[in-house]
Amino acid sequence: MTFYEKFIEECSKVGKAPSIALEEMGMNRSTLTGWKKGKAIPSDISMAFAARYFGCDLEEFAAARAESIAFCSVEKKRRGPSALGGPKRVPLLTEITADKPLLATESIEDMIPAPPKVRADFALTCKGESMINARIFPGDIVYIKRQPIVENGEIAAVLIQDKAMLKRVYTYENQIMLLSENPLYESMNYFGEEINQVIILGKAVAVTGCLNRHQNMTQCVLD
Repeated sequence: MTFYEKFIEECSKVGKAPSIALEEMGMNRSTLTGWKKGKAIPSDISMAFAARYFGCDLEEFAAARAESIAFCSVEKKRRGPSALGGPKRVPLLTEITADKPLLATESIEDMIPAPPKVRADFALTCKGESMINARIFPGDIVYIKRQPIVENGEIAAVLIQDKAMLKRVYTYENQIMLLSENPLYESMNYFGEEINQVIILGKAVAVTGCLNRHQNMTQCVLD
């Protein structure tokens, strides 16, 4: 979770509009846009003000700031080719764990071009067969748009005990159900406090893979 996402989450908890919260903290409204687009790294002062304003542990915002630093670094690399008229590039991640920022440098295998008109923040390589009936096969590149919540039935990248996977997500009042697109795989159900084990990283918005696994590359937009 980036600093921007953490800030929005805390505003929602206290029922404050983000712009109003910023004003009451003595900060400019445009600051929020910089955080959101990865063009500005929250300062130590911003971090301290936010933690005090929302009554949160400073470490929570420090972790979110670390995520934002990684996010800004990736955005800086991505904006370079785009400024020259090239395709938007996103980080292809090799590893995802809960104890370090999602876009940590050591987790990025490469910066790869996103399919045309696809809005994605990172990509993963599919390594299993649990989603084959959704035409997502081992070796396919799946493009993910970062968001902590998805609509019921949408395919999302989720993190469970440091294991990232693709599943259809169904969220209910006291339950999260994760479904595969392969009858050989059982559904995964989490109830009550178990729900905290499931971290939604984002929504799958596109897939690139090989037609018949050995022929030309093909693209499928899921959004």
